[in-house]
Amino acid sequence: MAKFCKNCGAQLDESAGFCPGCGAVIEVQPAPQAPPQGGFAPPPPGHAPGQAPPPGPAPGQAPPPGPAQQQYQAPGQQQYAPPPGQQQYAPPPPGQQQYAPPPPAPGQQQYAPPPPPPGQQGGYAPPPGQQGGYAPPPQGGYAPPPGQQGAYAPPPSGDQGFIDKVKNFFTNTPDETAYIDPADIAANKTWGGLAYILFFLPFIGCPQSRYGRYHANQGLILLILWVILAVIGNIISFIFLGVSWRLYFIPYIIWALIWIINVAFFVIGLINGLTGKAKELPLIGKFRIIKY
Repeated sequence: MAKFCKNCGAQLDESAGFCPGCGAVIEVQPAPQAPPQGGFAPPPPGHAPGQAPPPGPAPGQAPPPGPAQQQYQAPGQQQYAPPPGQQQYAPPPPGQQQYAPPPPAPGQQQYAPPPPPPGQQGGYAPPPGQQGGYAPPPQGGYAPPPGQQGAYAPPPSGDQGFIDKVKNFFTNTPDETAYIDPADIAANKTWGGLAYILFFLPFIGCPQSRYGRYHANQGLILLILWVILAVIGNIISFIFLGVSWRLYFIPYIIWALIWIINVAFFVIGLINGLTGKAKELPLIGKFRIIKY
């Protein structure tokens, strides 16, 4: 291998001791010598002759830390040691990067929560049109949700007229038609109507019919009502006629009311019986004398 001068850069011979260009003395460095095979190895620098070399680390054991690697420890202070079963954090090895979230795609922004509306702190926002907190339903009764047809509508708040009250009194009575066999109703409608003329006729024409016994019970109750009203009418008539003969018109009014009530109940029961309806008579139909 060619040698060059460190000062002027001239090429030198391997055996030259001076540079022919600048005259500088060329230092000759001795070639490194390999340790003898199986012989005596010279002691390391700083080791006195005749002193045993310091013991080296055992095979597989890391060498002790040098002066620059030792951590500072104050007197009386113990070094931190991780708890048993927990490994101490070690940085990733060289050449391996720590985890970092992938960057967003080109043209795509990273997700960020939407800002709260003006004047409102972060958190739950009530639906549009509703102020914060619970809002009671509108006054006036139950209101169906928007877009729902056929929902329950509360009755009108206005008072009903006299005619409507009378009509509801005679027509809005409990109906037990659904609890009776339709075939029984279809076969015994006539006997159900005749029960309001003579209550025992259904026991003759259809003794096993539940529909016939139902109207027989209604007919018997109507007969008892007629008897009671007749007795009350006679007593009141005698009282007024005994007071003065000039009060003779009061008994006529009383008997007219009695006839109107009985005829109205008779017509209602007759229509119910002939049309296949097991509906109670107003006021008196709830009593049960004949089992059905």
